[in-house]
Amino acid sequence: MRRDAIRGIGVCLTLWLGARDTLHAQTVQGVLLGRMPPQPLSGVVITAARTRDGEIVARAVTSESGRFQLSVGPDSVVVRALRIGQRPVTLFLGRLAAGMREDVSRTLPDEPVAIASVRVRERARCGAASPDSSVVSALFADALTALAGSVSPMEGAAPVMRSVRVEEERDRRGRVQAISAPVVSEGATTQAFRSVPVPLLLQEGFVVREADGGSTYRAPDAVVLTDDRFLARTCLSLDRSREDDGRIGIRFTPAKRTDTRIDVEGVLWLDAATRSLETLEFGYLGLTSVAASVNPGGTVEYTQLPDGRWIIERWALRMPRLDVTMMPVPRGGGRMERLQAVGTSVVRGLVTEVRAGNRVLYSAGGASGDAALRSALTRREDITRPVAPQARMDSAVLVAGVSATALARVRQCVERTSNSTTRGMALVVRVLDSGGTARAATAVEAEWRTRYTRMAEGSWAWEAARARAETDQAGEAVLCDVTASGRVKVSAMPPGCEPVRVTLRPAVGMLVSDVVLRLPRGCGA
Repeated sequence: MRRDAIRGIGVCLTLWLGARDTLHAQTVQGVLLGRMPPQPLSGVVITAARTRDGEIVARAVTSESGRFQLSVGPDSVVVRALRIGQRPVTLFLGRLAAGMREDVSRTLPDEPVAIASVRVRERARCGAASPDSSVVSALFADALTALAGSVSPMEGAAPVMRSVRVEEERDRRGRVQAISAPVVSEGATTQAFRSVPVPLLLQEGFVVREADGGSTYRAPDAVVLTDDRFLARTCLSLDRSREDDGRIGIRFTPAKRTDTRIDVEGVLWLDAATRSLETLEFGYLGLTSVAASVNPGGTVEYTQLPDGRWIIERWALRMPRLDVTMMPVPRGGGRMERLQAVGTSVVRGLVTEVRAGNRVLYSAGGASGDAALRSALTRREDITRPVAPQARMDSAVLVAGVSATALARVRQCVERTSNSTTRGMALVVRVLDSGGTARAATAVEAEWRTRYTRMAEGSWAWEAARARAETDQAGEAVLCDVTASGRVKVSAMPPGCEPVRVTLRPAVGMLVSDVVLRLPRGCGA
């Protein structure tokens, strides 16, 4: 028996090289403010495109202070500001002399692109145009804005991202047969993985047969999905199959197929209320029937950090495991080779922490999450088995370094959860000042979504739940019954200072999480 070699994409962290040297370059820079209320706009995607062919030559994302800087080169360019749900704003059009800097600071108008009741059925591209096809284009523009934001530099050093990755072997029913030891990576980047260059993909396709008989599977990343050369060969349509769950999809398929290349098709899922990008799902077109029988493909989950950056927080790539066996010939005797799919190889990873300096922007559970994070890399059904009450109680001691008072409160939360049908967790929030001293009497809040519901006026929106507390003398607060099945926005609200926020994504089934919020310098007691 010979096993067909399968190679996945490299999902290791790659170092972000920083912005290009702008000492002698043409530079467009500025500070962008919002009109209502007047405040810096973070997370705005700035693009510079050559006017002669529309190719994007530079991208950036505004920082929390609303600042950005682009090195645009000697060509004539158009610089635009892109915000999800808002009309693009042209900041600059023209050519700059060598070494020239153009300041385009301004207050951006509030001009939302209204998306009425989405009833579009026609394709916005590659099909008969309909009066509503602009809906698809507007939603796709929002998805592209988030994708561009995930690969665009922000003023200052890149954040430090820590991730963990495992490789699994699964049978045809999806059951784990083997799993590698977790591999932890850390580096200054916001990109969890990178695909190969677009020209190579368009020439060779997304699956390449190697000289030794193995196959290399490639995944589309944000650079690919926002490249005009890829989009020029892509058709778009609306996918409404998950509207009841609060999601609307933009399906992309190749405009023209060829037997000589393996292509991808997929769906970009957006939040139907906020129009922010949530998930990319994709599969392969043109595989043999044997390889396609195990549904190879992948998922990539996106989220926006409190400072406006977009990151990939989770990803997975499924590849077929193929065996060649000798089978008897029904008539005439003898034996023949038969290729069959015996399961899948899965590369799975998640981001565990993102830090900017000593400030945490994103956390997947803090100190209590290490064991649960490894479990979270497997499928949900593998990690949601009933947990014995004693095991629930023992999990409370996973929170290291907290006071006896907070630990007792954690145990109360866990005990209450174990005696009820509530699927919540205990959340320990520690608030420190810039010097690392505990900050007492600071209000903290956790907020998360509960359900997508129709409002009285007929529109749809997410309902939210909140838990609030105040830190004690040790700078600690314990929140009970916080959701353990989705993202949680955790905030510290010190008197007289701006709130400090972090995005928390606990592993499925986690009973206890903790997170540290550091107040900025100058935020007095």
